[in-house]
Amino acid sequence: MPDFDAATDPAPDRIVYAEPRFGTTKELITVSLSFAVCCYWAIDVFSFIMPVMHEKVTLFGEFLTAMIIAGGSKGAIKLFSDWMNFKSSAQTEIDTFRERQRIKSKKAKA
Repeated sequence: MPDFDAATDPAPDRIVYAEPRFGTTKELITVSLSFAVCCYWAIDVFSFIMPVMHEKVTLFGEFLTAMIIAGGSKGAIKLFSDWMNFKSSAQTEIDTFRERQRIKSKKAKA
């Protein structure tokens, strides 16, 4: 059977079914509910972490806190370690060791 071309075949003899993707709906509901909880109880993790912002709860901080809650522990770890570069000394040593091993393997291949 030849490929379908909309310009030449106004009535195709096959039906193409595209499954709807509802993955983003679940995440949107989760972030919205956690944001509502953070606003209701004025939860702002960053106002506790950052010494400058300690007295003031901000809407932006509440939203970031809601995203951490919605993302669970994996999302929180990724945010703090990768984006904000808050790492324990053990994790820093592990990262340094892995980087050295990567460099050694590159030199050995060359």
